[in-house]
Amino acid sequence: MPAYAAVRAFLRAGSRASALLCLNDRLAFGAYQAAQEAGLRIPEDLSVVAFDDSDLASWLRPALTSVALPHFELGRRAVELLLDPTRPMGRHLVEMPLRSRASVGPPA
Repeated sequence: MPAYAAVRAFLRAGSRASALLCLNDRLAFGAYQAAQEAGLRIPEDLSVVAFDDSDLASWLRPALTSVALPHFELGRRAVELLLDPTRPMGRHLVEMPLRSRASVGPPA
């Protein structure tokens, strides 16, 4: 189910949330549309955060707060680990900075 339809159904069912966490910026776009149709204002009534930090994040109004996914670095690190026979087991962290923009506000 697309984000627009899911958020629309959620809001039509009378459900309330103070924030939405979307898997990517395109899904956040659908959430923005459904929230607007329901008469909700971002960020006054509903905060929205997503992952990707694509160009879309800065184009949306209000601009979308998004976690930047360093795709190149993730791929490079994955290949390094796969090709290293002495690779350490466990977690391998890659920095993913938060790009704070106007889509987050205090809970309504």
